[in-house]
Amino acid sequence: MKRRILSACLILTLVLVMVGTVTAAPKSKIIHVSRESKVFAIGAESKPIAKANPGDILVVETEDCFDNQVRTPEDVIESVDFDRVNPATGPIYIEGAEPGDTLVVDILSIDVAKQGVMVALPGLGVLADEVQNPTIKILPIKDNRVIWDENWSFTIKPMIGVIGVTPKGEPISCGTPDDHGGNMDTAEIGAGCRVNLPVNVEGAMLHLGDVHATQGDGEVCGTGVECRAVVTLRVDVKKNTGLERPVLEKDNRIMFMASHVDLFTATQIATKEAVNFLMQAKGLSFEEAYILASAIADIKISQLVDPLLTVRAELDLSGL
Repeated sequence: MKRRILSACLILTLVLVMVGTVTAAPKSKIIHVSRESKVFAIGAESKPIAKANPGDILVVETEDCFDNQVRTPEDVIESVDFDRVNPATGPIYIEGAEPGDTLVVDILSIDVAKQGVMVALPGLGVLADEVQNPTIKILPIKDNRVIWDENWSFTIKPMIGVIGVTPKGEPISCGTPDDHGGNMDTAEIGAGCRVNLPVNVEGAMLHLGDVHATQGDGEVCGTGVECRAVVTLRVDVKKNTGLERPVLEKDNRIMFMASHVDLFTATQIATKEAVNFLMQAKGLSFEEAYILASAIADIKISQLVDPLLTVRAELDLSGL
C-alpha cells in the first residue's frame, strides 16, 4: 500500500533521493594525514594533499581554530592573525567521486588534545556588543572532562566544526558554511555520525578541522572548546544521487542541513528538504508531507556566529 509504514532501513536509503550504487572498492587501507597539510579556503584550484579510495580509513590530524596561536592565558588575543583562523586539513581526493555523486563520511572516532581554548571578543557572538574585555579561557581536558576550574568540570562531546568538499563557483573560506558543508559547527557531527556531502568536482576534495571538545547548539560566544584532534573516519561514494547540500544520519535520525545569511531562509531550505524526503518516503502529496513535518520534524539551530547561519531539520526515523 502506497502509505504503509516503511522500514527504517528503506527510509535511510531514500535520503539521497536517487540512491544509485556504491562504488566498488579495492581492499581498504589506512591513510594518515598530517595537520601540517592545511588550507584556509577551498576552491576548484585547491590541490589534493592525499588520495583515498572508497572504503579507506582516514586518520586525520586537525589544528585548532586559532591555528595553535592561543596556548596560554598570557597570549594576547589582539595579536592573533585572523587570516589564519579555521584551518582545515586537506583537501583529500576521493577516487571515483564525480559531480552529482555523494561523498559519504562515517565519523568513527575523535581523539582530542589535553587542553582547549575559548575566547570572548568584542564583536563576536550573539551578545557581541556586550563584551567589553577580550578574554581567553584555557581549559585542561582530562579523563574525558573539560576542567573549568578546581570546583567544576563537564563531559566532553567531541565534534567537527568544519567538514566539507569543494564548493561550486568561487573559493569559500573554511570559516564559512554553505551547501558544500564547511564551517557548519553542528554538535551532532561526532563519532557515530554519517555526513553525506554533495560532490561538485572530480575527487570531491574532502577537508576537515575546527574540532571542539564540546560545543552547545548555537555556539553563542563564537567558540566551542577549541582543540587539536585526531579524527578517524571512513569514506565512500554513492553514484548519481543529485544531492545538493549536506545531510547527516545518526542514531536513527536524519538531519537536513541549510546555511544562509538569514536564519528564516535557512529554516525554509532545511524544512523543504525534510518535506521532500517525507513525500518520497511515505508517498505523500506536498501538502500532506508539510503537515506531517509540522508534527514530527524538529528545527534546530547549529550555529549563529559564522558568516552564514546554520540550521537543521531533524526527523526521527524510528517512528516512521
